[in-house]
Amino acid sequence: MLQEHGEVGAVIAMLRSFGWSKITILNTDTVFAKDWANNFKKNWVGEHHDVSGEWKGSVYSETLRLTPNGTIEAESIRQTLQAFPADGGNGRIVLLAAHSQHAFEVLEEAAKIRFRPDAIWIGGSSWASTYPDQDLLWTKNRVPGYLGVAPFQHRDEDYDAFLSELQSWQSARGKLVTTELPLFARETVDSIRAMAQALAYSENKRDGKAVVSDLRDLKFNGISGWVEFTKLGDRKDPLYSIYNAHSMSEDGTFSWKEVGQSGTKIGSVIYEAGLRDICFAEAGCSLDTPPSDSYPEPPLPVPGWTIPVIVAIACVLIFFAYRYLRTKSKKHAHKTELQALQQSVAGMRTAEANYIPLVTKAIDLEEQALDRSTSERKRADSIVGERAKWMWQETPGYIGNHDVKQIYGDPNDSWILYSDESTVKLEEAYRRKKPKVSPLFGYEVNLKTMTQINLATKFERQVQRVVDGASSREMSLNDVDVGDKMPADLEGEARMVLVKGDVVQVSPLHESTHGFY
Repeated sequence: MLQEHGEVGAVIAMLRSFGWSKITILNTDTVFAKDWANNFKKNWVGEHHDVSGEWKGSVYSETLRLTPNGTIEAESIRQTLQAFPADGGNGRIVLLAAHSQHAFEVLEEAAKIRFRPDAIWIGGSSWASTYPDQDLLWTKNRVPGYLGVAPFQHRDEDYDAFLSELQSWQSARGKLVTTELPLFARETVDSIRAMAQALAYSENKRDGKAVVSDLRDLKFNGISGWVEFTKLGDRKDPLYSIYNAHSMSEDGTFSWKEVGQSGTKIGSVIYEAGLRDICFAEAGCSLDTPPSDSYPEPPLPVPGWTIPVIVAIACVLIFFAYRYLRTKSKKHAHKTELQALQQSVAGMRTAEANYIPLVTKAIDLEEQALDRSTSERKRADSIVGERAKWMWQETPGYIGNHDVKQIYGDPNDSWILYSDESTVKLEEAYRRKKPKVSPLFGYEVNLKTMTQINLATKFERQVQRVVDGASSREMSLNDVDVGDKMPADLEGEARMVLVKGDVVQVSPLHESTHGFY
């Protein structure tokens, strides 16, 4: 039997009421979120038996790392979501364990990139039933289909009496009058009341163990409902409300709707208007049965044993075709290279000194050109250096989620440019010959293997560096010859700047025994 406690138990009971057993957990690395996710996995994974019979729970898990300032980078969210199994395994039901400010960042980013539109997001009281600070996310999705649980909003004469007294106290002191107690307020009031009663009834108020024992023996009807404790000190048989996200108007105004209640045990779930009152992502509302937690596998058109045979034959054919084409390509390349070498060897010369040609339009301008050559010596001592671009390879099929300006080259190659800040970090590490560098929080690039690694999931992507323009090379202009004279057999030909040691190919018609100056 599962040993469910508190909110995690209520979520498990809700999931089992839909017949689901394959779950993806996405949590942040805060203490609260990690404890919540670990508690769920401990009570979910493996073989179980409950009122519905034997079943086996499985989990695919991912962790989102926060930056030092307590936020999550959008690129980190996108890459984590895209690292989910490509076949959709354990990916339709996503349990999001995070504080509300982080949960809404994840949900908004998932909506932007259209991450598995049929994914059903499940939350706890940290964000389910809680309104976000902005409604941007909710106006983009008519029926978001989010589900979650929160403490049951009990309402009876004890609750009404307490609320009436609170309103009278607030009104008499000119304070804002509360019309409804906020989430967890009921539990907070009953916790204070339970402690006060334990202290009042205890015969030895200085004995902490005795006070705790009296506290666990308490039973009373509070404003949060019936209050009773287990031997471990947990609330006995707590109730939770099940909430479902609905879009209630034509303009997409978002609201949570209470659709049922759940205890912490399997079989304790009650839906107020039945399943037809619940909306699921993409599948819609008013369903007779809930969507499956597994993606359907297409039926095999041929017997299963033929698949390995066909694959083996195809691999053999591809191998021999590859060897044939490779051999043919090498022979052609060698032949072309040999012909080019034969045609060019006689016309190659080596520069014997640094040289800048003096160009004039006419002989009568020669004096002016000589004057200009003096000022040209004082110009910059180096050629403009290389401009490097860094990029990572996106998962095929997700290229449409990126701005066109982020895509480098052919979209089919799926290369995405890093941000300017990340590019600076990568280029600096590359020039300093560092083996590894972290271009953004939670990721590391190995500059030897040119791969990017997600430090949380160990998922790897290819990285490449592309250079636009010529590489830089510096030289002093103090030892450069400036002139307009060339060997007689090259007189009238196009001229260029030469550095000592440069090898230049010339037309065979202008072969000469002279070197270049």
